[in-house]
Amino acid sequence: TWESVTMFLAVIALLCVPARASPEGIVQINVRESPYNAVGDGVHDDHGAISMALGDITKTGGTVYLPPGAYYVSAPLVLSWATGVTIRGAGPVPASDPPTIATRIVMATSALQITSCSHVDVMDLLFTSTNHLPGVAVETRNSFWVTLRNIRFESIYTALLVNASNTVSLLDGLIMDVYGPAAIDIGAPAGGRTDIVHLTRVTANIVSAGNTDVTWVHIGQGANTVRMQSVGLVNGGHGIRMDTNFPTLNAVYPYAIPLFLFADDLEIDFPKLDAVALAAGRVCNLINSYIQGSQTGSGILIGAQWTAEVQVTNTRISGHARAGIAVYGGYDALLSNNIVADNSQAGVGTASAIELYNGTSTVLSGNRCGPVQTSPSGGAVARHAYGIHITGGAEYVVTGNICTGNQLGGVKDDAGAAQRVVSGNLPL
Repeated sequence: TWESVTMFLAVIALLCVPARASPEGIVQINVRESPYNAVGDGVHDDHGAISMALGDITKTGGTVYLPPGAYYVSAPLVLSWATGVTIRGAGPVPASDPPTIATRIVMATSALQITSCSHVDVMDLLFTSTNHLPGVAVETRNSFWVTLRNIRFESIYTALLVNASNTVSLLDGLIMDVYGPAAIDIGAPAGGRTDIVHLTRVTANIVSAGNTDVTWVHIGQGANTVRMQSVGLVNGGHGIRMDTNFPTLNAVYPYAIPLFLFADDLEIDFPKLDAVALAAGRVCNLINSYIQGSQTGSGILIGAQWTAEVQVTNTRISGHARAGIAVYGGYDALLSNNIVADNSQAGVGTASAIELYNGTSTVLSGNRCGPVQTSPSGGAVARHAYGIHITGGAEYVVTGNICTGNQLGGVKDDAGAAQRVVSGNLPL
């Protein structure tokens, strides 16, 4: 697309600009030193001082260092058309209980906008807000290779907005008490594409206050590939939601739906809504995860606008108000080797462990759909109506599942599709 070509040319232009290093080598700017003279007391407005430092480092590349302190900024700090820049705080406070970070950015609206940049590191900072008005702690826009390391977000509206950017990583992040609709928002709502976002060792939680309906990770139109590893999402609304404001894929805007989500070692605990809501998208691969305790929804919901594959493997899905997994759409779904246990918490017999309403070429195999057994002898009974309930869909194979211990039975096939295999499940 033209947007991708424009971004590529901009990055090449940045890489071809020679850095002017200081006599000591890599330029390092301390914002507390002259001529910047930031105060860092949490009251004085340090926006001008830090902005001057960012402007100077843009010309040379290097590091902007913020010593321990609280730096109040009345407007967003903007880093634009820069390459090879690090923005660094002082890191953790030694022996602090609870652990915290020594350098804080206290924002009145938004804190940091990274626009048309490449190879930028932001590390060892805590972002917080003086109010809960709309604002973004860190936004990347039309940028390439931005890495956030050891970043903490507390009492803010939105933690991270990734907009039309490529290769953005959040590593070792902590998000607490978010007031906006989404903590991490990934996509390109105005057009273009966001490609390759990594979320690794990230934890999010509503601890004392915030929006109890927050979506921790929202993946919207324009998002291409999102990879999540060792991520924990506690409380809030949705753990993950993929959706779009565009009804169909079209030639005018070819990235109208988000495309790929790959998640490994994911934990989602006690969300208010569906833990993983795949409302619209193309491919989701979820493995080795633990998803529990939705208060009003299902563990994993595959929506009618889902256009292709879902693979859920080696995952425990339990304690949800409704179904463990509910399938309303998609092609080539593979749900295998999962424990889908003790769902239908909203009422005995109101939902089944796995519910297949629609979808094409669906395979359910090797799943345990029933109660959590508390002794080797078994005997526990789940609240599910059935282990697997099929009410629609074309082409499905349901085999090798253990569905004992449910209220009404194991596998119930009310669809009777012409192309189907339903065999080898327990109870026989």
